Amino acid sequence: MFPAVKDDKAESAREDTLRLDAFFDAVRDSNPFIANRITEPSRYDVDVPAIHADCFDRLVRLAEQARSRKSAIGAVLLGGAGVGKSHLLSRLYRWANEVTEDGRTRACYVYLHNILADPVRLPRYLLKYVVSRLSEGGHRPLHQTPLYRLVDQAIRHAMVAVGDKMSNLQEILDAYRACFETSAGSRDVFEVFFQFLRHARLGKADDPTRRRLASEAVAWLSGDEIDPEVARCLGLKVDGQEPVMLRDDHDVEQVLLALAQIASISKQPFILCIDQVENLDPDKLKPLARFLHALLDHASNILLIASGVKQTLLAY
Repeated sequence: MFPAVKDDKAESAREDTLRLDAFFDAVRDSNPFIANRITEPSRYDVDVPAIHADCFDRLVRLAEQARSRKSAIGAVLLGGAGVGKSHLLSRLYRWANEVTEDGRTRACYVYLHNILADPVRLPRYLLKYVVSRLSEGGHRPLHQTPLYRLVDQAIRHAMVAVGDKMSNLQEILDAYRACFETSAGSRDVFEVFFQFLRHARLGKADDPTRRRLASEAVAWLSGDEIDPEVARCLGLKVDGQEPVMLRDDHDVEQVLLALAQIASISKQPFILCIDQVENLDPDKLKPLARFLHALLDHASNILLIASGVKQTLLAY
């Protein structure tokens, strides 16, 4: 018998057919060519740095200015539909997440868009989203999240500032309190951040009670209700047996102020981007603008960016 002779052309044709079939399967129910806008920033977004380079450099300078001058800066990013505003904010996200020589990211960056909440709950929704992003929505152990790293760096800074070797938890807590004694943000908020790290740290991660306390600290910082007994364990002063939560927009603001202060310790500007604001109804846009204006009045180390379609916003 003669050995089988491989038909290279036939084999190549079959491979081409398989690749085409796979391609058709992939695009049968979707069209990749209509994905012309960013819905979430990503490290992997296609980018052309030369496009809107001046605007990008301007935003970076504003972020550095907010950090170095300990100021609060508001910026509005306007343009026509489809000109690349969201792509620009995604580029800023990648810049913020670049790791510097000291092992930290350049900035603490939170991006949100298409806010869906009742007008009276907008500030609380905003806070909940910010804390969720920094704690990665509970998808990872809390000691591996950006929120943990921010608080950990703040506590280490406080210990170094005192100059003495800390021998017990109370001394560390006293040094931490002294570090933020005159900072914007309520004492209760800074206390709960400390307790969050205390219970979330790696050595306590296997203790169910500690895990619950760390999660409840995140819940309270997000604006949710927590059990009064849990609140006492987190250092909050509680009277009675009613659930404990941030009471109003002022309390919500205090958490954001404290976050910006804690980020400042790590030499990171706190960048908050609110994209596609033109999708907000006027009854939502006005209370949100009032809250953000008050936040800028009281904050430091914050760059707040509001982005939207120019023609739509000018028509309000």
